[in-house]
Amino acid sequence: MHTLRHDALCDLDEWSYHGRMTGRTIGPTRKRAAREATSPYGSELVDKVSISLPPALAARAREEAGRDATSLSAIVAAALGERFDREDQAGLDAAFDADREESIRAAEAFLPYAAALLAEAEW
Repeated sequence: MHTLRHDALCDLDEWSYHGRMTGRTIGPTRKRAAREATSPYGSELVDKVSISLPPALAARAREEAGRDATSLSAIVAAALGERFDREDQAGLDAAFDADREESIRAAEAFLPYAAALLAEAEW
């Protein structure tokens, strides 16, 4: 059985973040570490993860990071945050739609009380 050393695997995949940590993903480790340390995460703790992206998507993310003077990590975090916010909103919208008829009935039942309160109010 033939096994490959980690060095050999890195040579096979020069695009990989895992390569020599100076790969094509964002630049040398120190420069990347400095950028990520100043990324707009606020006071949140961060988990380090490694992702693989199609070349066109990675290039677009790098362009966006350069345009915004931020890190690739910040771009990916923002995109994921926006997606999760949309999913959360979709869940809320579905819940509101499910309760729509009951909410309408409750509002209609309250109308006479609201009308009476408004009629008695001193303006």
